[in-house]
Amino acid sequence: MSRAAIKLFAPLALGAYLLGAEPFQFALRPHPVKPEDQPKAQRLGELKLNGDIRLPAFQLTVKDGIAESGWSTATPDSLEVRSTCDPKFAGRLSAFYHTNGWILVPKDWKAVRGANGVDGSEAITFAPPTGVGRLSYWTPGACVGCALSTAAVFFPEAQREAKKEDFLFYNGTNVPLKTVRIRPKMVAYRAVVEGQPIDGLALFDPDNDYFFFMVEVSLPDQDRDLAKPILNWFLPKK
Repeated sequence: MSRAAIKLFAPLALGAYLLGAEPFQFALRPHPVKPEDQPKAQRLGELKLNGDIRLPAFQLTVKDGIAESGWSTATPDSLEVRSTCDPKFAGRLSAFYHTNGWILVPKDWKAVRGANGVDGSEAITFAPPTGVGRLSYWTPGACVGCALSTAAVFFPEAQREAKKEDFLFYNGTNVPLKTVRIRPKMVAYRAVVEGQPIDGLALFDPDNDYFFFMVEVSLPDQDRDLAKPILNWFLPKK
């Protein structure tokens, strides 16, 4: 695995910026972008989960650092997957296909930020039509320094590796962070900003080239129970 040089990197999905030893910033609201730079969504039909659950399915077109047009569209091979979710949540969710697969999103939410980088990085953010809330996914792709700088927030072993390789990494978080190791290489976490919880998952697997991703969601009161199916979607099989 190549040791890419550390660079200033702004994870679009998270609203966090790597600035030396500053704390990682958890935020309730996505950073705004111009309407012309927002992702485009196209209805594909329905996504079938294990054959018996169906969700409205969309594909995303996002800004792309390598595409000649400046945009790229992620297209699934199939509208049927073996994963599932609790049927009681199905009527309140949609499925969006992005560069790294499907993501479950509260119905009526819109993709408001999205980009693919030349290093394989990807960031996508969804927000509700009204009120405060955010759903984001981010992976730094093959940028080792970018991965270690953020993974160090959640994984002591990533912080040790960042120190060993002389990479910058975040110095704590802007609000208290609670983490639980739910798999050997995955952490569940919660941060609370302005009284509203942000729940997420972070995966750190240094044995793979694309070895870090994080997904997090902050939901309005009436939709807080949707955090479970949204995040469980990313859990690896035991």
